[in-house]
Amino acid sequence: MSVIQIQNLSGRISSSFSSAYVADQITMDIDENSTIGILGESGSGKTQLAMTLAGLNNANYQMERGSIHYKFNGLEEFTIVPNDIKIGSNEISFDELQTKLTRDGIYGNRIGFMFQDPGKSLNPYWTIGRHFKEILNTKKEDDLGLFNTRKEEIYRALKLDIELDNRYPNHLSGGQQQRVVVALVLISEPEVIVADEIATGVDASVKRELLDYLLYVKHLTKSTLLIITHDIGFLLKIADKIILMYKGAALQSLDADIIRSVILSAQFINQDVLKSKESIPGNMQRNHNEGFDSISQQLHPYLRGLLSAYIYNIPLEGDIPDPTKPTGEACPFAERCSDRMDECSQTFPLLTTKPRGWVRCLKFEEKQ
Repeated sequence: MSVIQIQNLSGRISSSFSSAYVADQITMDIDENSTIGILGESGSGKTQLAMTLAGLNNANYQMERGSIHYKFNGLEEFTIVPNDIKIGSNEISFDELQTKLTRDGIYGNRIGFMFQDPGKSLNPYWTIGRHFKEILNTKKEDDLGLFNTRKEEIYRALKLDIELDNRYPNHLSGGQQQRVVVALVLISEPEVIVADEIATGVDASVKRELLDYLLYVKHLTKSTLLIITHDIGFLLKIADKIILMYKGAALQSLDADIIRSVILSAQFINQDVLKSKESIPGNMQRNHNEGFDSISQQLHPYLRGLLSAYIYNIPLEGDIPDPTKPTGEACPFAERCSDRMDECSQTFPLLTTKPRGWVRCLKFEEKQ
């Protein structure tokens, strides 16, 4: 069962000078008790999508069309629609989303958010202990003793000293702040937890710790984990499903095991290249690409490009287009796609269902 269903979502961030198109006809289901990785280059719209789901966009964000349906605990249901749409039963406008999430305790108690910079999640004027007290105040049914017992268990698991309760966030190291944020999310027991680029810009040892924290979250709770990253290796260590994003559009959804199989097959075929991790000379590169392509035809061309960069150090050519320029009716990836056809610059691809997911690509539509 899906805890969040997104249908044809489009949105933009506007200023007095221009607009950035950050969501483009996004359709996807976020299933309960799953671990979903949102993958894409910087600027692909991953974070804006997560911020939209949690009602954390800045005031300049405008939901243009589509809907977001929430179903928490299988009971509490409501649907978010654009501000200019006539409101029906259990529907609220996007402008009311943040009020709804805060008033009903949904943000925090239903949706927890871990930012890349943990300091953004902490109030600099509150002690760490005050942060936990504020959460307790929103959980009126909770017994104080039970709450504190659960908190102590989480502190032990995350190797946090209870004395940190008397300190302010700026007196903690970055690693301590990150663990405190994990603890705050866990104590709230949300149904959806978003981890936004938390493994970006950290060394290997910290990355291993963060992975351990997420695995602990997955073990301790039945929460859905939504992990936003461009780090394929990190994602494949924990994700059940991968959703590929590019220029605000969701281009493919597939089981993470498919990508793991592709990488393992590529390793088997090109073990010598993977050991050296060096750039591949021209002729050799073509041979390796042919071997890779033969086992990865079920992947979107953009995902194939990202995996080639990850496995072979072959950079994906070009950059993500200017977000202030709308895609229009074209495929968002058309300008950089090696499989581009004439129709790709004129047609936004439909969602093509596959046995273990779906894809938006005209070449897959042709095979139907």
